[in-house]
Formats: sequence, C-alpha cells, structure tokens
Amino acid sequence: MITMEIIKIYDDTKLKNEDKLAICLGTFDGMHSGHKSLALETVKTAEENSLIPAAAVFEPENFSEKIITSEKKYEILSALGIERIYVFYLTEKFRNTSPEAFVKEWLSESLNACSIVCGFNYTFGKNKQGTASTLLELSCKYGFSLTVKDGVKRDGIIVSSTVIRNFLKNGEIKKANEFSGYIYNISGKVEQGNHIGRTLDFPTANVYFDKMSVKLKRGVYLSETDVDGKLYKSITNVGNAPTFGEKKYLSETHIIGFEGDIYGEEITVYFYDFLREEKKFTSPDELIETIKNDIKNAELMR
Repeated sequence: MITMEIIKIYDDTKLKNEDKLAICLGTFDGMHSGHKSLALETVKTAEENSLIPAAAVFEPENFSEKIITSEKKYEILSALGIERIYVFYLTEKFRNTSPEAFVKEWLSESLNACSIVCGFNYTFGKNKQGTASTLLELSCKYGFSLTVKDGVKRDGIIVSSTVIRNFLKNGEIKKANEFSGYIYNISGKVEQGNHIGRTLDFPTANVYFDKMSVKLKRGVYLSETDVDGKLYKSITNVGNAPTFGEKKYLSETHIIGFEGDIYGEEITVYFYDFLREEKKFTSPDELIETIKNDIKNAELMR
C-alpha cells in the first residue's frame, strides 16, 4: 500500500529532490471535479513515464471561505493516486517571486519536475503574472513537459471553487454537491451547548464551523451524521439559534434514532438538501412542531 507523503515548504526551506516527478499545480481549494481531473492526469502521466505522481499545493496566508479543510483535500489527492504533496505556504517572499524564478528554483531545481499539469486558468508568481502560457514558454528551457487541462463543465458552466462557494452561500447545497463531486461536510468535536434541544426532547450535537470556512446559508438542512463510522439520518440547523438568542455561528444536528453521550467526540455531518430558512419562533411549541415536520422530511431522505 502506497502512503501519502506531505512535505511542507516555506521560503527558507532547503530541498533537493532526486526522484523524477510528474506534478500538478494549484491551490485545490475546492478539490472539485476540475481539480480531480488535474490529479488523475498527473497519475496517468506518471504511470506512462515511470515518474512519481505529486502535487504542488499552494496555501495562501489567512485563506478565507474555505470549502474543505487542507487535511481533507490532501486525503482526496492521495485517494486519487498522488503520492507526494508539496505544500507551499505563500509567504510575502514567495508572493514576490517572479514566475521564471519560481519555475527555475522550485519546480526545476528543488522538485525535479519532469512533467507538469495545470489548469487553463492557472496563475502564479509575483502579481499572478505567470500563466499556463508562461509555463509552456519555459518548458523547453527547464526540461519538462506540460499538459494544460481545459475546465470541466456541468450544465454549461465551468466548475470552479467560486461557483461552488456561491451555491453554498445561497443554500443550493444539491448544486454544490453536484459541482464538487462529493457531499459537502464538516467535521469537529461535539461541544457542550445550552441543552435547550434536550429540554425539548430533540437533543443536538453542536459543532462549530472553522472561522475561515465559507459561511453556509442559515437555515435547516437534511443531513447524515457519521458517529463512530455509522451513518444516521439527521437534520442540521446552521446559524445562531435565533429563538433562544444564541450568538455563535454553529451547526446543531439532531441525529435521528441515536441515543448516547458523544460530547467531546468527533463527528462528520454531511449536507444533502436545504429544507427551510432560519426563523425565530414565537413559542417552544411552534418550534417543536416544526422540528417534528423536519424530521419527517429527513426520514424520507435517500
């Protein structure tokens, strides 16, 4: 079994790779179907030319509106066959490196890239001056082959992280899942809440969103929750619990048919469909009746 290797690179990192690499380039911030096509092309090229399949992943400082965590995108890259992931942390020095200097010092001399794969809209180097055309111009000088992949289209739209973010912000979770090629999900430890759900006989598992993650539209979602490797149907409220004055942005998931204490345990919540808007109820009884209806809808889910 091949294991994934992650190599972290800062502007003062000294690196001299002796192995010959096929390497795809990008931030892979959504790890959507377009990004997956880059990884699969890299693996194919590596197999055909006896190279090691790798990815150069560029991590901007203070990256906001993340669709998935860095750890999850590395896992997806690994599952697609990428054996090495070189993580470039984009410090100011890196951001001010000219495109050719980056190709020479890092892709050629440090990583020993023999084959490079990128997307049609890939940019790099100071002020994003480097493009796929720049890489093509430099390929002969630095001795690597280049494959430029066209965008993947769905419903006539080029799949991109920006498009997926907008779907998530608008509550179009089905569209987001279709375009990304996986079910949007969050993972985290179950936190202690105010236990109001338990007093209403609908206990919830509360997980806070990463502060840098994209903000989903507030409201109630049909979901499934993974607890210790077992999937349960569930409903998840995303927002601030307006009826009870909650201030923090979080997810509150009622796991249907589950009994047990999971405070402090890690769970994963998968989002399938947007059910209704977040609203402030006039009474606990009104909230209870609405939750019962939400659960009925969830039980009819796939």
